[in-house]
Amino acid sequence: MSYECESRLELKFRDNELVSSYCTAPFKVVRPFYKESGLVSLMVLSSSAGVMAGDNQFVDIVVDGLSVVEITAQAYEKIHKMDKGSALRVSTINVADGATLIYKQAPVIPFASSAFKASTEVHLGTDARLIYSEILAAGRVFYGERFEYSFYESRTDVFVGSELVFVDNAYFEPRMMDMNGFGMYEGYTHLLTMVIVNVDISADMVRDVVGDDVGVSETYYGDLCIKAFAFNAQRLEQIVERVIDLTLQQGGDLYESN
Repeated sequence: MSYECESRLELKFRDNELVSSYCTAPFKVVRPFYKESGLVSLMVLSSSAGVMAGDNQFVDIVVDGLSVVEITAQAYEKIHKMDKGSALRVSTINVADGATLIYKQAPVIPFASSAFKASTEVHLGTDARLIYSEILAAGRVFYGERFEYSFYESRTDVFVGSELVFVDNAYFEPRMMDMNGFGMYEGYTHLLTMVIVNVDISADMVRDVVGDDVGVSETYYGDLCIKAFAFNAQRLEQIVERVIDLTLQQGGDLYESN
């Protein structure tokens, strides 16, 4: 019989206040604080050494009213070796009209023989704004461990109203794929995926602040998707911060309702 552990994290913001929160181990949250820009920032902590086999995590985030919210993590997300079984995380995010969410996930490090599946569904009001990023490492690179995990699956769906405006469906199974080959990591060790929805900045503006070696594309609906490779997470985290700074400087509409 396989061991399973269910964990939950529930957060609700309204008008830049955290009005309710609920979490079970290993999730923890600290008191949110306000940045000079006016946004409210909240850090999610974990009392665990990382994600283990049998972990089933469920995250529910609601950003309501005229909120501008940033959610970050404490440290890198370690997905530990699994002799059998896998781990699961299901996230549901709702951002109401007039609200903004900046969601910066911690860089993920899948250990050898780990197996992880993540599903994120984001629902935005027609004028809600989203800046979402995730970073995936090849493994414990500094231990010489690259692409030795069993599989890593991550699907992100973003809706504006009832319209599906963005899908990122990543499935990596190193035993069956050439992870260093063309169209994959191509020798790099860290991958950034970032999506910006309903923020009035252009692809050229982003390229000006992140450089020509970063892929910036415009979606069918006029939103932006950013992809970048690097040999460490710090380089990609810098890109994320530069893009966020740009959106806060140029996307003045983030605060107009406040």
